[in-house]
Amino acid sequence: MIFKSAKRGTALACAMGFALLAPVAMAQTITIGDVEIQDSATTAVVPLFVDHDFDLAAFVLAVTFDNEALVSSYQPQYFDGEGGVDCPAFVGALNYSCSTPNPNQFNFVVNSGSPAVDVPAGQFGIVTFNLTGLSVDDVITLTIISESYSDQDGTPVPPSGESSGGTITVVAGPPAVLDVSPLDINFGGVRVGETSGESPIAICNDGIEDAADLNVTGISVAGTGFAEGAGSTCPGTPFDLAQGECCNFHVTFSPDAEAGFTGSVNIETSAGGETVELSGQGTVTDASLTIDPTAFDFEGVDIDAGAVCQDFDVSNTPGDDSLTVGTASVGGPPFSITANSCNGATLGGGESCMVTVCFDPDAEGNFTDTLAVTSDVNEVSAALSGNGTATAVVGVVPEFSTGPDDVISIGVGEPGTTVSFTAGEVTNTGSADADVACEFTSNPDGLFSTDPSPLAGTVAAGGGSIGFSLFCDLPGDADEGDLFTATLSCSVDGEPAGEHFLSCGVRVFDPIPINTLQPLGLALFALLMLLIGGISIRLFRAS
Repeated sequence: MIFKSAKRGTALACAMGFALLAPVAMAQTITIGDVEIQDSATTAVVPLFVDHDFDLAAFVLAVTFDNEALVSSYQPQYFDGEGGVDCPAFVGALNYSCSTPNPNQFNFVVNSGSPAVDVPAGQFGIVTFNLTGLSVDDVITLTIISESYSDQDGTPVPPSGESSGGTITVVAGPPAVLDVSPLDINFGGVRVGETSGESPIAICNDGIEDAADLNVTGISVAGTGFAEGAGSTCPGTPFDLAQGECCNFHVTFSPDAEAGFTGSVNIETSAGGETVELSGQGTVTDASLTIDPTAFDFEGVDIDAGAVCQDFDVSNTPGDDSLTVGTASVGGPPFSITANSCNGATLGGGESCMVTVCFDPDAEGNFTDTLAVTSDVNEVSAALSGNGTATAVVGVVPEFSTGPDDVISIGVGEPGTTVSFTAGEVTNTGSADADVACEFTSNPDGLFSTDPSPLAGTVAAGGGSIGFSLFCDLPGDADEGDLFTATLSCSVDGEPAGEHFLSCGVRVFDPIPINTLQPLGLALFALLMLLIGGISIRLFRAS
């Protein structure tokens, strides 16, 4: 590599490396960050840092890494303070460039113009690795194979300390969790030679955030008369389900005799197996109990919002035969049956009854249950699900301004006094606690303040509140009619909630005039007092 003075107009050339130019060359070191990733990750971003005490004319860096089989591709980039920027990148007088001369080597080069400029300490680059085939405890080691420094005349300068490489270490992430619902399907009575409707089985990866993928290795149907339905959304095995992802496997029942049938759906995954029990009755009668819908998701229901209800239609298929309904039931709270015209009812062909199920959660979380209805012919069921949620409902007095023209006046006063609004309050009538924070985003004269300060805290659910006051300290040298403004911005749970556009003003109050007695009036008043005094003395002597 060759370094020459910028004053001589020559360029920096290097076979590999990262060159930084600055006015005066002294000491510098390089550090490559250590990164931990989970075994389910597909990328790793490695930071590179430079630490120097004095300015340098140039430094060059080349790095190699091992375990190339785990790396499908990689890309070195300049770091602009927020993320990676493809080379070449120009930052003022600095020209950042980078290259990958070998399959397991990356280099960086940065040139400055003339005169040379300082390169600040800190993170200067990143390398993004795209990874494959990771296992727990895999390690990719990044090693600095070349580094050099020089001053503006091209004189080599030793580093101030020992530069250090980095590592990418693979650790175990949260496991995948198999969730299958329902675990029991009863198709009820189906006429011999006919096929039932399709019943879905939800197969889900219920692992926590960042959980590993669930690898489904096998799904099989066992038992005479049972088969996979055409509406299945699960692909052919093996396949993966990401965290929170589901697919539906559909099953049908086609009896070939007047008899009871049993079977199963067997699911094998990387998180273990699960078996769904199947049953059904082959019949030669027209009577058969059905239910609609066969599954219902109440979705999100606030824990303070009250119950949400759904009607289920329970019917006897059209025909000449009747059946007698037994009972309708659910497992228990937060699901309940609030109306039921089916228990003990006799349904002729095509007749129906109604069952109403309500979902009223008292806690956050996902809930599942089954509505089961029996009869003297067959049993039917509907899968129930719902999500209990909690939401903060925050109010504020005074209400937030609707816009810059909707100004809230704290008051007016004389110079050197303080005006205030002391009836401020933040309330929460919702079902979840609310973290409230308010701050002045505009207070140019520094006259406005709050009590408490800072105006922030947790407002409890179910009617909690925080009282507050607003103050404006009017300057002692203010003039009549002066107006001062500020903006108080508030957030709830980290999200903007609203703003108060505040104002206060100055008013100089004129003294109330008091008329005084004129000289002539004073003289008359004195004479009157002497006259009254004389009369009083005479009366006193006479008595």
